[in-house]
Parts: sequence; structure tokens; C-alpha cells
Amino acid sequence: MLLDKETARVMRELAESTLSGEAMELPGTSPHRLAVYRDLVFNAFDDTLHQAFPLASRASGERWSEVVNAFVRSGPKTSPILWKMPKEFAEFVERKGYAKRFAAPWLDEMLAFEWMEIAVYMMEDRELPTWNASFERESNGKIVLNPHFEIGGFEFPVFRTLDPQELQQRGQYLLLAFRHGESNKVVFYELSPALVVVLELLGASSQSLSAALASIEQTQGVRLDEAEVAAGLKDLEAAGMILGVRS
Repeated sequence: MLLDKETARVMRELAESTLSGEAMELPGTSPHRLAVYRDLVFNAFDDTLHQAFPLASRASGERWSEVVNAFVRSGPKTSPILWKMPKEFAEFVERKGYAKRFAAPWLDEMLAFEWMEIAVYMMEDRELPTWNASFERESNGKIVLNPHFEIGGFEFPVFRTLDPQELQQRGQYLLLAFRHGESNKVVFYELSPALVVVLELLGASSQSLSAALASIEQTQGVRLDEAEVAAGLKDLEAAGMILGVRS
């Protein structure tokens, strides 16, 4: 049933007033009740973002509420889907330059790291490929990956520490996040550059270790240490990222 124009207008103005925090006279309401409603909406945003970003909210301290308040007041959100709101919040924080304002250059990456967990957990289910053996270095079978994963690169060690001094240590940090096939929990795993190259190739095309290494050498001009890569893949199999091999 469609709303009449007057009801739609009142609802739109109520939403605008609630998000902006600006007082507004609306038929059938009182300033006190509107203020209570506004607080309830802010608390709902704050609770959702605290749950989505426990590390960033803790590391930001008292400044967190300032950012959440600015985000709420920034106007209507682009998606009505609650679990997507944290991504919009992270984009808002980056766009408004809060990392620079707060002298916290790691802030954008910490939000990206925590959003990574949500994105992988909520990733669309894909049918698990079949495999019939465990991975071994000598195996000629095609390596089968868990399809629910993302790889991210970070300049700051946001997944290791909340210590202000340690967070400032710039480097090249490569992180895998995947959804475990049995527990359904998101697992994080720090990767070497070599493993990133191999996993990206295997994600695009399942193949044996020897074929993957030959392809990388041919296309990228890089010769990777087979023993090192095989050991890393074996660890990933134990963790649940490598499912096995298919002959």
C-alpha cells in the first residue's frame, strides 16, 4: 500500500531530523519524544559499529563517539542492509580524513581489516569443489582451494596489536581471511609474498604445484622456492584454506 504524500513527507522529515540532529516541528510529535527517538537511533548506530569494529573503537578511545556522531549526521545511508553499514562507515572515515586528524595513520587500515572479516563471513555461499587426496609436495593433482577467501595488503600491523608505538611500524603485511568450511568462522593467516602469488594463481585456475610454479616463472619471471611454498601450502591445508588435491 502506497503512503499518501503528506505521510511520506512527514516520514522523510522525521528521518532527516533524526539523522541531522536538528530540531524540527512535526505533526503529532513533541520535542522531548523526538530527542528520545534520536538518541535511540544514535545508540543503534553506535552499537552496530562497536560490534563491527571492536579494535578500531577501542584504539580510538573517546574520539570514537565523535566519528560515529558525524557519520550519523552525514545524512541517509546508501544501503538499507544493516551488515553493509560498517563498510559505508569505513569509507566515510577515510573520505573525511580522520586518520590524519587523529594522528592515527593506521585507522583506515584497521577499519579495512575488521571489515574484511565481515565481508568474508557474509560472502555468498559457493559450492565446494571436490578433492580426493591430501596435498603433498610431490603430488601431481590439482590443488583445491576453499572458495570463500580474500587477501589484503596492509602498511601497518593492525591485525597484531593495539599498542600505539607498534601500530606505527610500517611494513608490508599480507593477510589471508577465509571462512572455515566446518566451523563457518573467519580465520586469518599472515602470508609470505610467495604464497600470495601462488594463491592468487590457484584461485583463478586450479592446478598442481609444479604447474603453478612453472606458470609464475614464465609469466612473471620469478622463480619461487618450491620447498618453502609447499610447506606453506601444507600449513594452509591444516588450517582449512587448502581442501586437498584432485587427480
